[in-house]
Amino acid sequence: MKKMKSKSRLTLVVVAISAILVSLALYQPILAVSSNEKAEQPKWHESYTMEMQSGFRFNRRPMLKLRLLRNCEPETVEGNIVTYVKRTLVLDTGEEQVKVIVPYLWMVGGEAMNMTEIFDSGILSPGDSVTVNALRWDIENEELSIYILFGYEIEHEGEVLYALLPINIEE
Repeated sequence: MKKMKSKSRLTLVVVAISAILVSLALYQPILAVSSNEKAEQPKWHESYTMEMQSGFRFNRRPMLKLRLLRNCEPETVEGNIVTYVKRTLVLDTGEEQVKVIVPYLWMVGGEAMNMTEIFDSGILSPGDSVTVNALRWDIENEELSIYILFGYEIEHEGEVLYALLPINIEE
């Protein structure tokens, strides 16, 4: 019985000493980060987070979205629906297949519906001829050119579907 108690005490002492050593090892890096000196951050971190002089941090994603919206141009795309997959509406314009990023929720005749419900109910289906009003964002460099379309309005057989967004878009 005494051997069991001494083993338990020895184990307890080893665990306590290990915890103290780990705490001491982590104490210095914690102090370095919490001091006024700016800790080394990865480059991707800078693009998403800003730090004000008071030390308050905030997310820059809304600012990036606003900058994106400022650089967009309105565009109208007419074509036949090929498919809808993961918030992307694929249209065949006759010349090419165009991918349009669309929001999940839409206003259809005063009712909020998601795109899956819209396709399941037959309001839209593959092969339908539609006109999509979108915002176009062009990204260019020396080697290639990319454009992204963000759809906000779909017209089909006289019915207009409006994207349910937290912003208002006027042309």
